[in-house]
Amino acid sequence: MPAEKRNRSLLFEDLKQLDKWLFSKKTFISIFSIGLIIFLKPLFEHLINQFLVSKESSSSAMMDVAVIFIGLFMFSFGIYKFRLKYQPSYNHILMILLGVLAYSSFRFGEHSFNYDKFMWNKLSSIYYLDFLVITSSFFPFLNSLLAQTKSFKKYKKIESTSTNTYFEDRPINQNQQNEHLVKEICDAICSNEFLGSFSIGVMGTWGHGKSSFIQALKHRLKSTEEANGIIEINFSPFLNHKEEDLISDFFKSFSNQLSRYSGQLSQSLIEYAGSITKFYKRGEITDLLSNISIASGNPAFELYNNVNDLIGKTERKIVVYIDDLDRLSSKEILQIFKLIRNTSNFKNTFFILALDKTYVVNALAADKSFMESNFIDKFFQLEVFLPEINEIELATYLSDLLIKSKKFNADQISTILKPIREQETLFGNYIKNYRDCIRLTNQIIFDHSVLENLIAEVSVIDTLNLIFLRTRFPQIFNELHQNRRRFLIEDTSCLLYTSPSPRD
Repeated sequence: MPAEKRNRSLLFEDLKQLDKWLFSKKTFISIFSIGLIIFLKPLFEHLINQFLVSKESSSSAMMDVAVIFIGLFMFSFGIYKFRLKYQPSYNHILMILLGVLAYSSFRFGEHSFNYDKFMWNKLSSIYYLDFLVITSSFFPFLNSLLAQTKSFKKYKKIESTSTNTYFEDRPINQNQQNEHLVKEICDAICSNEFLGSFSIGVMGTWGHGKSSFIQALKHRLKSTEEANGIIEINFSPFLNHKEEDLISDFFKSFSNQLSRYSGQLSQSLIEYAGSITKFYKRGEITDLLSNISIASGNPAFELYNNVNDLIGKTERKIVVYIDDLDRLSSKEILQIFKLIRNTSNFKNTFFILALDKTYVVNALAADKSFMESNFIDKFFQLEVFLPEINEIELATYLSDLLIKSKKFNADQISTILKPIREQETLFGNYIKNYRDCIRLTNQIIFDHSVLENLIAEVSVIDTLNLIFLRTRFPQIFNELHQNRRRFLIEDTSCLLYTSPSPRD
């Protein structure tokens, strides 16, 4: 049964991609352009006959040289781009395709013009224009075709099988312990119907795996039988800093995803966004816990009702993911809360917000214009707190990172992990999440490359503790470094510092 579900999910994704391509703006423009060329062909033929066609041949030795030079130049330029793995833009391909189609329709159509040929005997059967069209369009088309094959996706392959020494900060697949929470939220979305919106807060400190949790939730929802009835919307508020831009992009995200299900709904959302922007500019939204649907006297009320009714007619649920709320300032956080609570209380719309609750509460408390100290508790209908990550799991993750770095052998990794597991370092005090582990690993790798020749003389425990001190309290570390001679004895023969004996 799981295999059948997986196959259905993959088929659904393929159909979604096909549907997206067939009804995309680019496909419409392409079909419209081809139709326009066919429709206007008689007009083009008349203009060409009247202004461009010459009864006398223009073939000459000089013309042969000029055409060959131009053709070879364009062909060489195509080879240069091909070697760079250049992928032509959609507009570039469309223009070349339309040009080739237009030329072919005149070249092989009923109304055939007199085309000049090469005078050189070996090329005497080739027309000038045929030569130029082939040399200028061959490589762009080849690049476009190869861009869809595995052999051309070289850089993606490198990324997936990379052996980088250092590690970047990305969501990781470490949500096995939170699988039951993912399942609960997934079941709540699939099995409940609401007349308004439902807000779920995924609570966790910085680096605690909130983004990974959301990725796991997305994956699980897509694998359910109800996946066809769920519309996924991803919104990144930290990319906007003006209230008008945030409102516009928020509803544009809605409009783009819903346009495939209802053109009327997509247009209504754009109109509603414009009305809401004016509403905010006039400062008419003051109560964060009120809803625009209640205020029937305002001009956006009818637009809101229209959008809400159209969403209901789609017979689908909308899940909006908003991550990194704790990257925003207090003003920006308030904008998001107002936007969701006051203006987006749509039917069967689920908002999944990832945030550090302590940070958000402190940010709102510091904003003197905001007086609702317990607003967070009123805003979310459900709060999901990610459990603390235990020290053993973090040490295991650190071990995995050190192995993947390929900078350390088994003995060195054991030497690093032993004082951590035996709690002889400050690991448990300062490493609280996976992101801390990544930063620590990168720092160990860097320091190891610097101290590689001195590794026998360096205390692993002291090195790790100094890393914690340097990353957590850089000012104290700098003071110790500047005053190191007060605490350590310098050995000028080998440029090392040693601890003084107890007698000293």
